[in-house]
Amino acid sequence: MAHLIQLRQKIKSIQTTKKITHAVRLVSMSLYARMEKQDVPLKRYVTTMQQLFIRLSQCVSDWKSPFLLSEEATNTNPLVIIIGTSKGLCGSLNSNLFRYFESTFEFGDAKNLNIITIGQKATKFMKEQTRGTLICSYAELNSNNFITIADDLVVKLKVSQFSSVVMYSTELKSFFVQKPFHTQIIPINSMQADRQAKIQDQTYDQINDFDGLEEDSLIWEQDRYELLDYLAPQYLQSMIMHILFQALRAEHAARFLAMENSTANAEKYLEKLTLQYNKLRQSLITREVAELCASFPTR
Repeated sequence: MAHLIQLRQKIKSIQTTKKITHAVRLVSMSLYARMEKQDVPLKRYVTTMQQLFIRLSQCVSDWKSPFLLSEEATNTNPLVIIIGTSKGLCGSLNSNLFRYFESTFEFGDAKNLNIITIGQKATKFMKEQTRGTLICSYAELNSNNFITIADDLVVKLKVSQFSSVVMYSTELKSFFVQKPFHTQIIPINSMQADRQAKIQDQTYDQINDFDGLEEDSLIWEQDRYELLDYLAPQYLQSMIMHILFQALRAEHAARFLAMENSTANAEKYLEKLTLQYNKLRQSLITREVAELCASFPTR
């Protein structure tokens, strides 16, 4: 009888867990679907901004940005931005990112490493490390505050003027595949940024085509240096915003898949436990009936 009670409690516990995982699965799918609709216009904006800024900066070859183009020969003041998740229940997304960071980042070249973390999981991971100085952390990243975080990061990068800035995050290869990656946003590599913008643009039927843009064909209604100084933070903000947005999409997709697997496993386990519970219950009923029958006197 005690074993029967234990099985009943296990079944109730698994049923409760199944309801939670199913609810989280539905929420993740809803958030992902909403962000999927926002992905196309955001990529159009990012591609347009990147292509425009790269073409204009190439036309004004003597323009220099104090925080985008580092003139230091050595990497004396590097910054690493790690984008994790605010909550768990997303499988191995965070652990894969942290392993990738430890395997790819060269700590020996960074004497005074500065670190900014986004998401509680990334903050907890970096606090356990003995390398680098955590100068800032953002507890939560969601679809409502990723633009605010991008703007705040741009302000910090302009004020501090780091020698290099590398962002570690997770990109969405497909709905079922999320891979960690890193990208250097400071100092900018105009050729690499231009090529990346073209790759993004190919998906949207060449929304912007600045290939034929030459300095002689431009009409500068404002001072060209002031205009590039204004566009530089916008370019940087678009890059950071796009990386944060893709990290959010990868998080929701990974959480949906993890909760889908958890719900399926709970159903399988419930089926086994229910069968075991019914067998044990039936055996107890059969034994009680046999004992009752044996207790009546025969004539």
